[in-house]
Amino acid sequence: MRERIGGLVEEARHEASIVVARRLREHPLFCKARVVYAFAPRCDEPDWTIGGLDVEKTWAFPRVENGEMSFWRVSSMEDFSLGTFNIREPLSREVAPPPDLILVPALAFTATGQRLGRGGGFYDRFLAEMPAPSLGIAFACQVLGSLPTEEHDTSVTDVVTR
Repeated sequence: MRERIGGLVEEARHEASIVVARRLREHPLFCKARVVYAFAPRCDEPDWTIGGLDVEKTWAFPRVENGEMSFWRVSSMEDFSLGTFNIREPLSREVAPPPDLILVPALAFTATGQRLGRGGGFYDRFLAEMPAPSLGIAFACQVLGSLPTEEHDTSVTDVVTR
């Protein structure tokens, strides 16, 4: 999967990110959500933030500390620094209200929402404890017919892709 994603040329990544961002903003779960827990996209993930954060919503992003992932309120994509695993994490220490929707990254998804994470289990543990619906965010090449799963793996509600 890493090779497949890495094989996408920059122009294809950008064009796919534009489509993913539009489809996310049109998704019924996103439209009705008031509080969205999200992730700051890495360079090998769709940039769903194209167009900025919807100011009508409350946003929260994860920080990993002491092996645990927690979400903190953010008002701008400028409010980040490089953190654990070289991922942008929020500078904020403002506690976020409970989510109406969770945006989830992964190496791969199936159309039915199974996901293959990056190996840390952070989202599996978090999603298992959080009752909010979740949307996987992926390039089309990351959506497969099937994935190997284990008992602890947690699926997403739907996948937004191009």
